[in-house]
Amino acid sequence: MIAMGFPERSIPLLRSVVKNDKAVRLKEHALIALFDAYLGAKEWKHAEEIFPDVAPKQDADFVASRFSQIAITSARAGANEDALRIWKRAANTDPSITKGLDVLAKAGLKRELTDFYAAMQEKLPSSRFPTLALKALDEK
Repeated sequence: MIAMGFPERSIPLLRSVVKNDKAVRLKEHALIALFDAYLGAKEWKHAEEIFPDVAPKQDADFVASRFSQIAITSARAGANEDALRIWKRAANTDPSITKGLDVLAKAGLKRELTDFYAAMQEKLPSSRFPTLALKALDEK
């Protein structure tokens, strides 16, 4: 149902599997699907709430990518303070992540993100990623 564009319909079933099923691997897969369904349904608060259960078995790319998706979804919902907080976690997990910066900038977070990446550039002067992020923000 998620792939068909109806993430809301899959949420009750996935919640039930996560809560009641005894098969560990099925629960793990259902938890990731539930997370994705929450994002698809624009329920970013629920996605963030269950993310600590999703993240530990995933690699850093997955974690940073999903953090950024939560941030983007929260920005689109008008929760800019939360979006910035979550984006900072994504960028600190993987400084190379820039996909979605345009959405956050358009949501009104350009100045805050510029300040964040300028501070990161000072702390990590040999890293090219803060410079790339600042350049991307300058183009927005």
